[in-house]
Order: sequence, then structure tokens, then C-alpha cells
Amino acid sequence: MALQVQAPVGAEGVDVAIGAEAPTLSVLTCSWNVGNALPPTGDGLAPWIPLGGKKADDSGFYDIICCGMQECEYKAGDTAQAAHSDDDSEEDDERGAAAGGGGGGAAAAAPAPAPAPAPATDRRASGQSRTSTSFADPHFHFLKQVQTHLGADYFVVGWTELVEMRLIVLAHTRHDGNFTGVEVAHSACGLGGVYGNKGGLVCKFSVYNTSLCFTSCHLAAHEKEKFMLRRNSDVAEVMEEALVGNKKLDIASQFDHSFFMGDLNYRTDLAIGDAEEGAAKKKAADGGKKDEKAHFQKSRERVLKLVEEKNYAKLLQHDQLLQQQRLGKVFAGWTDLVPDFRPSFKVKRASVAEQYNEKRTPSYCDRILHRSLPSAAADLTNSFFASVPDLTTSDHKPVHAAFEVKTGRGFTPAFDNDTCPEIRVTNLKASNCKAMDPLGGSDPYVVFASAPDGLLRDARSAKVSPKTRVISSTLNPEWKDAQVPNLLVGSSSAQQLDTAHLVLAVIDYDTTSADDPMGYAIIPLSKLSRADGPVAFSEELNYHGQLEAGTITGTLEMLWPKDGQRPAGSVVGNPPANGCCTVM
Repeated sequence: MALQVQAPVGAEGVDVAIGAEAPTLSVLTCSWNVGNALPPTGDGLAPWIPLGGKKADDSGFYDIICCGMQECEYKAGDTAQAAHSDDDSEEDDERGAAAGGGGGGAAAAAPAPAPAPAPATDRRASGQSRTSTSFADPHFHFLKQVQTHLGADYFVVGWTELVEMRLIVLAHTRHDGNFTGVEVAHSACGLGGVYGNKGGLVCKFSVYNTSLCFTSCHLAAHEKEKFMLRRNSDVAEVMEEALVGNKKLDIASQFDHSFFMGDLNYRTDLAIGDAEEGAAKKKAADGGKKDEKAHFQKSRERVLKLVEEKNYAKLLQHDQLLQQQRLGKVFAGWTDLVPDFRPSFKVKRASVAEQYNEKRTPSYCDRILHRSLPSAAADLTNSFFASVPDLTTSDHKPVHAAFEVKTGRGFTPAFDNDTCPEIRVTNLKASNCKAMDPLGGSDPYVVFASAPDGLLRDARSAKVSPKTRVISSTLNPEWKDAQVPNLLVGSSSAQQLDTAHLVLAVIDYDTTSADDPMGYAIIPLSKLSRADGPVAFSEELNYHGQLEAGTITGTLEMLWPKDGQRPAGSVVGNPPANGCCTVM
């Protein structure tokens, strides 16, 4: 079971009013497949994570630093030459899992890093600080090393681990007392979909009324198309299983800003966007291993030429991740930071100037992506995205990216029947939904959620998580208006509602197992809060980063009270209509 530190620092944090002065935070995201080798000690991590958290341009210190590590299992005597990688052969995933992998307590204690600044501290809800003892187990040597590297000016917000994966988030002490709602979770995507050598780790929290979520992943390895498709499904699995915050929503549908990083393992494939190369690749595969190997070597030489010419834009035209994003197969709605550096994998260890393993095509396996809710998108800017050639102990080069995040956009919902508006939903229907049942059908209903969480209640019953009736055995459900609840909104401020979102979660009802998500649609309430009448909407459903999940349409109208009187069409305080609006 994964150990974790959850530090909801300060019981309530600081309530920053909309429009009030709130800090802009500098956020550093760092990802590295450590290659199961002892990382550099002392200040050797400084090219990747600045010593003491100080920015390279001397403009100050990072406010939040998130580090995600993969293949982070090593023994005290490991060397770069002795360490192994999960990409050594296409059978490694299955072999390693069957043998028990490298998890558990098998690793001996690694040498402690050379003294640097005093260790970062773990500040718990009491507000007291103390040196963290949660990482004393040598299994988590690298987490201790990161803490020590940053020093006493940083405290642990949260961390988690799974087999060879690690995730830790730290913050500068000047923000102590402003972190709330810290949660961590993980999802295992290895052998049989349950072994934790592959999967994802998640940490979410709120700071200055702005919600952030960080995910670190290690996805299926290898170059063939079947492994690429498995990576796509692994991403969806992590988003579905690693539940934090509102458990009816995935990590992409509820937080102001989400970050996704790790060894995503997407490869360079010259057949992408090149029909002639695709035909040659297929012909070689049909010709047997000898022809396939010869074709691989020829293609690899073409890739190496692009790398040496620094023609990264041309190289990225053949990038699996960017292609799959364009097709809506993975990370739909996310922004992939585009590399402008040499591929991070698969490099020869102990080499600063990247020299690539002869058995692999140089690829951008190590990536960082981000996604913001629509009304929050302008509050996040990317400062840089870079690799770190100076770290040479792994067959991957680390990557890191910095962001500036404006905070203070959130608020705490407060319900008042005399002043709060309600949303009337009419003409609600969905089409071409995903088939979730074995016989190819689904039994859809819609849950009305929100960001911030808890903003909506059923206007009649005051129940949280208002929902429609179930429409049985269809992929094209249509709800009568009487089967859809009015939604009481927990704010009477149009300014606050301009920052909020309505989230429509389409869910398949099951009688014998847990209900299954079918897709999500996000609608900024700014479209309604100042509208004079009904507003029609049509939104593609996003299924954990995949499109082709159908479309949901309807009409929304925000009904505002006047002089303490509910408007025409209001149902606040009325008894629930017969049959509305429960699942059964």
C-alpha cells in the first residue's frame, strides 16, 4: 500500500475575495525516469531542480515545485552501467511483473546525499513544523534527497508512491497556511491492469482559492502501434481510477489547472504523416525479422540526421503523442508543451551530449502537459520547457517546465433562497454515446457537478449532486424537462459566477456494479450569469482525454430572484416532481 503525506496546511487557509490582490505563483514541474540508478548526490540535481529552489535568473524562488520520478528503485551499489530499464526488450514488462518487479522493500539503503540546506519540513494541519520522518524508509531515498536539496525554506504539501514511481509536491514557507484540501491517489496499469510498474500518481490541493492537480505517469513502453494504443488506454485508465476531489469527475474536469508529466513513452515513427514510409514499414514487417531490422536501421538514421540538424519541428511531425492528440485519441483538451531540444530517450548513460542507444529510435518519451478550465486558461502561462543533458545516470534525460499561475479566482459557495439564482435545463439530449454494457448499450443519466465543487443543489430537494432520471438501453438519450432538475446555485454574485463552471457528467447506470462514466462536458457559467434569456449549448463529451464519446446538447437559463422574490419558473421550495430526479 502506498505511503503518503497529506498536509492540509492551516485549517481553512486564506479566503481571497474575487478581485482582491492575490499572488501569482511560480510553479516548477519536474519529471525524470531515473533508470533505476543512483541519481547524482550533493548539488548534482541542481541543473534539474535549482538548489534551494532559487530561479536561474536570480528573480526569486519557485513557490511550488512538483517532482515526478519513474523507475526510481535502486540499491546502494547500483551504477549507471548496472542499472536496468524497462525498455530493454519488448518482453520486459511481462517478465518483470511476473517476477515481482523491483518493488517492495528489496532495495538496500542508498547513501544519503551530501549535506546541503537543512531538510524541507512537513507542516501538518496543526500549523506546527517539524522535520519529516515520513521518508525514513530507504525505499524513498530520492524523495528525501529532493527535500534536502531544496532545504528548510520548503515544506511538503503531499506525496505518494507506487512500486517504482514517486510524486512529491513542495512549497515555499512564505505560503505556509494557505494550502487546503490535499489529496493523493494512484492507478496501476501494469500487467493485467493491476501491477504498479506502470500507472499514475496524483496530488491535488487548493492554494489561495485556486485548485491545482499534478499527475505523474509511467506508461507502456516500446515502439509498435499496439503499445501506442495501450498508452492511450493507460492515460484514460489513470484519469478514471486515480480519483481525487469530486469522485464523480476525473482529474481533467474539475480543477482550475491540471498538470500531467512523466515517461509517457510515446515514440518517433516516420510512418506518421508519410504514406511512402508507412508502406515501406509494412512491407518490411511482412518480409520478416531481417527485413524489419534493416528498415528500422534505415529509419533510425533518418531520425538521427534530423536530430543532428536540430530540425525538431520536422521530427515532431512524426511524434506519436502529437498525432494521437490531433486524432482525439488521447489528451483531448490538453496542451502538450512542444519540445525544442534533442529527444530525451534512449540515451547512453554517462553521456552529457546525447548519444543514443543503437536499438531504439530517439524519441520524446518524457513530456509535460497542462489543462485549465475555460475561464481559468488566461491565468496560466508557460515560462519554459527544457531537457537537462547534464544529468547522465539514466537512459532518459530529465525534463522540467515552469509556469506562472494567477491565484485568487475561487470562492466558497453559500446558499440563500432569497438571493441565489437557479439554472433551468431544458431540451437535454445526448447522441452517439459510448456503449458501456456488454450487449452494446448504455443506460445514461446526467450528474450536474461544478467547479468549484459544491456550487449546485437540486432546487426542489436541496440534495447535492443533482441528477436526471436514467434513460434505459440507448446511446441517444433524450430527457423530458420534468426528468431534469432545476439547479440552485450557491452564489448571488455574477462576478463570482463568471469564474465558475457547470460540469455535465454522463454516466451509465449499472444494477450489479459501480456506475461507469461515459464522458464530461464543461460549460463556463459566464455564458449564463449575464445572459438575458435561454442559452443553447452543444458540447463534445470528453472521455478521460478521448473524444468520439458523443455530444450533449440542450438549453440553459439562469433565473435570478428580484427583491427577495423567486422568478417565474423557479421551483425552489416546491415538492419534488413525481419521479424527478433520482437514478431509480
